[in-house]
Amino acid sequence: MPLLMSDMAHQHPTPYSSHEKTYVWVKLRSDGTSCIISPTQGGSSSTKNSHRRQRTTSASASVNDDLDDLWKWTPGYYSCTSQPATAADLSSSAPSSAATLVEYHFTLMEQRTADLNYEQHTIPENIASKYLESGDIVLANSWEIHDFMHRFENEDYDGNDNNMDVADRNPSQPPHNLIELTHLHEPSVVNALRHRYYQRTREQRHDIHNVYTDTGSILLAVNPFQIAEDDDEEEEGSKVGRRSISSNRLSLYGENTMHQYKLDGEKRWIHEMLRMEHGRDDSDDTNNSSSSSSTLPPHVYAVADRTFRTMMTRMHHKGTSSASAVVNNRANSAAASAGKRRESVDVDNEKVNQSILVSGESGAGKTVTTKLLMTYLSKLSKGGAVASSDGDDSLSSASSSFASPNDFGMSIEKRILESNPILESFGNARTVRNDNSSRFGKYIEMKFESAMSSLPSSSSSSDIIIPDASLVGASIETYLLEKVRLVHQSPGERNYHIFYELFSMKYAEEDDDNGIVRDENNEGGVVSFQELGLLDYDMEDFRMLNNSGTYDRRDGVSDQQTFWNTKHAMKTMEFTPCDVSNVLHIIASLLHASNLTFVQKGVSAGQNECDECALDETNPHLEYVVNLLGISVDKLNSAVCYHEITIGGDGGGANGFGRVHHNRGGTSETHQRVLTQEQAAKGVEALIKATYGAIFEYLVRRINSSVASGNASRPNQLAAERSRAGMGRLVKESSIGILDIFGFESFQTNSFEQLCINYCNEALQQQFNRFVLKREQEEYDREGIPWSFIEFPENQDVLDLLDSKGLGIFNLLHDQCRMPRASDKSFAHSMYEKCSNHIRFEADSRQKAEQMFAVHHYAGVVEYDVEGFVEKNRDELPKTGLNLMLSSTNGFVRTLAHILAPSSTIISSTLSPPSKGKQIGGTQRPTVGVQFSSQLHDLRRKIDDTSPHYIRCLKPNSLFTPDHFDEALVSNQLRCAGVIEAVQVSRLGYPHRFSHRQFFARYHMLGGKSINLNKKNSAGKNRF
Repeated sequence: MPLLMSDMAHQHPTPYSSHEKTYVWVKLRSDGTSCIISPTQGGSSSTKNSHRRQRTTSASASVNDDLDDLWKWTPGYYSCTSQPATAADLSSSAPSSAATLVEYHFTLMEQRTADLNYEQHTIPENIASKYLESGDIVLANSWEIHDFMHRFENEDYDGNDNNMDVADRNPSQPPHNLIELTHLHEPSVVNALRHRYYQRTREQRHDIHNVYTDTGSILLAVNPFQIAEDDDEEEEGSKVGRRSISSNRLSLYGENTMHQYKLDGEKRWIHEMLRMEHGRDDSDDTNNSSSSSSTLPPHVYAVADRTFRTMMTRMHHKGTSSASAVVNNRANSAAASAGKRRESVDVDNEKVNQSILVSGESGAGKTVTTKLLMTYLSKLSKGGAVASSDGDDSLSSASSSFASPNDFGMSIEKRILESNPILESFGNARTVRNDNSSRFGKYIEMKFESAMSSLPSSSSSSDIIIPDASLVGASIETYLLEKVRLVHQSPGERNYHIFYELFSMKYAEEDDDNGIVRDENNEGGVVSFQELGLLDYDMEDFRMLNNSGTYDRRDGVSDQQTFWNTKHAMKTMEFTPCDVSNVLHIIASLLHASNLTFVQKGVSAGQNECDECALDETNPHLEYVVNLLGISVDKLNSAVCYHEITIGGDGGGANGFGRVHHNRGGTSETHQRVLTQEQAAKGVEALIKATYGAIFEYLVRRINSSVASGNASRPNQLAAERSRAGMGRLVKESSIGILDIFGFESFQTNSFEQLCINYCNEALQQQFNRFVLKREQEEYDREGIPWSFIEFPENQDVLDLLDSKGLGIFNLLHDQCRMPRASDKSFAHSMYEKCSNHIRFEADSRQKAEQMFAVHHYAGVVEYDVEGFVEKNRDELPKTGLNLMLSSTNGFVRTLAHILAPSSTIISSTLSPPSKGKQIGGTQRPTVGVQFSSQLHDLRRKIDDTSPHYIRCLKPNSLFTPDHFDEALVSNQLRCAGVIEAVQVSRLGYPHRFSHRQFFARYHMLGGKSINLNKKNSAGKNRF
């Protein structure tokens, strides 16, 4: 185990030095000058003002803009000189001693004179100590010194390592796990990632295996934006960033790589089981060849395997008296028994269900990482293995997969993986940062069953049976689909993929008859562009697609191919050709609806300022809309051109003049208020967004129905398989959840969507902080070190600002949306009045005048524009629109209407069409903020019930090009992902970690005669 040392022990450390130089990192101010240069200000005040400027800059900067002014560290070194203090020195506070004046002489790489010589700066000891204590000057790690020396010796070095072979010039490499860094701080974490990213193989190619780096139990995954050389066996789902990475046997994600990590995981599991059986702790046994630590580099497969093995270990130890249920060993010594008892207690207190949380900004590789996790976990469900306890590498299969496709059709593993193309087509889009950006969050829960063999081993009593787990089902929950994209896309962005995929088939050579969907058994199910109304139109003709002027993808992915992949996936999910046809009919209807126009009908009596409008019946798109949706022109016109208000009964009031209808009882009356053309156009947009959201929800439900379980004979099939395999009757169940969630966002203009996303990240960050602190405490417990002094970085006050009852921003917004005349202005005034005194809330006079506000999030200050908050939070289809869909002659449209109905009207989650003409009652649909807050609380409870594992995906640059590492951009992502805060948690405790050998080599001279340095005592030396 490493020795841990606190920062207090390093206030005046014995440095790593070369020729009396101490190599360090020095923070630069936002103007590029060093924090130690303060010609007009005092040292400490200079640093304080620098930090304030940086914070102001980050409030308005985009995560993806040029962030060089937000983070900057420079390598440097210092040496110390001392001389007798003068009388003037003795009267000042500069010297630390009454007799000696100590000065620090700094040389910094980023500071050069006009003749390109490095500038030197001298500061007194007390100022240098303040910078060392504040963290503005931090010590470099031993592996970095060679790198620093090379930079200073290379006169042509300009600070850019893009074209330099880092590995060749530095024989000392950063560790695979950054927690092993002797000095754990932000610049060294970023520098280690940079160094590994540029590392090359012997063939002078970048080694993309180094895109993965561990930080404790957290995996950092840097998107390589690079094509592997061996691309002759490319598989679907092996794409990273803009370009594809092949999955052949020599690649980063191939079958051979999977097999290696599977074998490595099994060996580590066997070692852990033996350790538990014997009750020994051999974590310090560096000579043990069967160490439980992995011999393979960090990888997303390693995280998946570790998650699976943890689940299996706890599943088969939970409730058992000892490890003998898994490991059959005859050792019965007292020490082993005591160890087993201790381990049993520890395991029983751990959670069986696991979760993997994948986060990162758009373009960082979250979608691909999620697919890789699902693929690997599906492979692990194929069976267990048997290995000898003597460490033999031969592993033989113990049982076959329960989910054999020969037994009951398509395997559950295949169906789960086939959900990805469907969700990507309907939920992903091209953005300015990523050509396949997920515009929603999702939590995928993969459910496993496992049973242990009750038969004795046939080879020897020391054989170990690796438990088998069968993937028996899954469920998917989605969060916050970005509906505003349907009616507006920024320049350089596209709408959802499915629209472009549909048009890509228009001129497909395979479909001379313009058929799109065909039943392979020729039993019908052909959909033509003629009936969709698209034969005479192109993408450029529809407002939903042409407002950004972008129609293609930059990553070279074919829309036609992804459309065929989606069709195949839907078939796998047991969508019939009729089901697919229904979905495409609705997609086409939305395209036509976006082109609807209105004509002025006249002026209503008493309302000169409000012109009555009607649908333009000469518009050719109108006919396709009503035919595809199964509705009439009159009902569509009434739904979008009039606003229906009921007074009496439940109350309410009419705001305008229009048609009046009385019910039979005379207790209420309905007014239809006329709408302007602009308001009617907004109504059409609401219909488009609501209908597409219902399609997406329908697809998710169908996927869940398909992957929830196999067919009805599945339980009998499993029982038969277990009986043939000699498995015991006791079957245990557990799950692994995979969260693919949007990362923290901060743009030039931030709206309601960014507030929801950042609210989610605040909540998940709190859980992450607690997870990191728990791991730190466990480390200190193993070392026998008290940890109660650690202060926990808490962001509960931010969460209170956002979601507390009564005064939280989301609750204030919800209350405003319940009012008939609510507006963004009234919401802003309510927020300013009730939140202005909150420490995390900011709204100065300028912001109030522009209806803006700022929130001090854990990752920085983000300024939000209130415009559109009320409308986006309501996100509701008016009752007239809902009843319009329920009146449809198309049963699929009525199904979508019931998905849109308020939750209290939904009696069951069945997908059968409701009866025609059934009206929706007056139950209010919850607002988006309330729904999302409820979902988030449920998600947090799910994660709390699991043991979490974390993957932080990072984008090395904003250009989507390989061989370029932007330190400022990566550092900002680390901060937004909470990794920098995790480092800060470690710094609060004991951030300096040494092996015994390193500690002895560094500090043995401090022990003096108390340490026996007798050369004959070789055993004592070997301890270190």
